[in-house]
Amino acid sequence: MIKITFLFSFLFSELNYGQTTDNSSQNSSLPSTAINATETDANEDNRLKIRLNFNSVGVLNRQLLLTVDSSCSDGYDWGFDGHLYNQQVDDLSWMIEDELFVIQGIGSIDSNTNLPLHVQKGNTGAVIISIHSLENVPDDLDIILYDTEHGVSHDLRNADYQTTLEAGTYDSRFQIGFQLPSSLSVNDYKTADLLHVYFDKISNEVKLKNKSNIELKEFCVYNLTGQLVYKEVLMDNTQDKAFTIENLSSEIYLVTVTTVNNEVLTKKVLIG
Repeated sequence: MIKITFLFSFLFSELNYGQTTDNSSQNSSLPSTAINATETDANEDNRLKIRLNFNSVGVLNRQLLLTVDSSCSDGYDWGFDGHLYNQQVDDLSWMIEDELFVIQGIGSIDSNTNLPLHVQKGNTGAVIISIHSLENVPDDLDIILYDTEHGVSHDLRNADYQTTLEAGTYDSRFQIGFQLPSSLSVNDYKTADLLHVYFDKISNEVKLKNKSNIELKEFCVYNLTGQLVYKEVLMDNTQDKAFTIENLSSEIYLVTVTTVNNEVLTKKVLIG
């Protein structure tokens, strides 16, 4: 009975999920009412759900829903995947088998999952892709927006993704992925309370505060796909260090600091 309820919940929402717009006069021809998917009682529905929000030039909005359900496949599933209707001049949607959707169901997700997004822009302007809400999502599951054209891997759980797009359609540039490579997972060590890593916008440097003069041997910076972009061998245990890292795009990076005892402190830092 629960599975049948879920199925018809998705089927109904396929007709009207996700479109919201500003009420300004320049958009009076577009619907101004946000219609959300019908959902079952939260006590019965423990599925992982991710809602993304797309905002274009501060006016047009679109919400997308992703639900993990063991009944779904990686392709189109009738009753679970909701097509995009009434496409806006600026819009975001899931791509499944070359069709556009506002709701996607998938059987499972892991670090190898990549879900293509389709972006339409009527005029050149700024866009923001962000997380609207999360349900039953583990705290250690990173939600990554890949911008394949710029080589950017952006962790949406840390910050919204903002860029400027020229007019046109983008059906292979953006993807959603999950989690970090296991070799770069963020771990909690006792040294975490003694070392502080942050980006100083004024000096344009990554700064390391070594409060207890812990003996360190290596400082590394990785992008969120696991690529090493900066490395420096540390030869002393002074309290404060500053690293000037050039030619990096503004995004989230993983900074690792290794002690002489081979303990590794890993922290996410927004650089730029």
